[in-house]
Amino acid sequence: MSARKEIELFLFFRRKRLRNFQQAVAQRNIVMLSTMIKADRWLLNSSDENGWTALHAACNNGDIETAKLMISLGAEITGLSHKGRCPIHLAVMQGHINTVELLVANGCPVDLPTKQGDTALVFAAQTGQPRMVQMLLMCGANPMRTLSDGRRVIDHAADEELKRMMRTNHAGGNKPYTSLT
Repeated sequence: MSARKEIELFLFFRRKRLRNFQQAVAQRNIVMLSTMIKADRWLLNSSDENGWTALHAACNNGDIETAKLMISLGAEITGLSHKGRCPIHLAVMQGHINTVELLVANGCPVDLPTKQGDTALVFAAQTGQPRMVQMLLMCGANPMRTLSDGRRVIDHAADEELKRMMRTNHAGGNKPYTSLT
């Protein structure tokens, strides 16, 4: 067999393995995911056509068990998708507060920006999620941070109540956040 054919065959089986892995992620098959990663470590931070890793998919879907597994095995917690979003951004946009707590508890910075400069707090404020905003503020998110568009995070809030919450927290008069986990 020629070297070219060997490479083509290798790539064919690698793509097939990746598709099987992505299918296991979609099915939330923890046992299969764990087995596959232990056999092929490269799968842990491999990405699909959108640049999503298994951790991205788990966070987007609120699949806390898969997210825990990926983090415990050493998944890149701050990896960017092709659109420049990290797992924390996806979890916030979908309102998965327990997943966001897991990410933050495992070292994910709350003010981590996307390629466009938006933070998790921007997404929570834009989509009107007061509990998520409160949790991010309690974890140190900065509502006065200036973004790439020249506006501050607080300026992206969906309503005045969220803006008041951000101002109060930033001024040090916040109420303690109680974790849901």
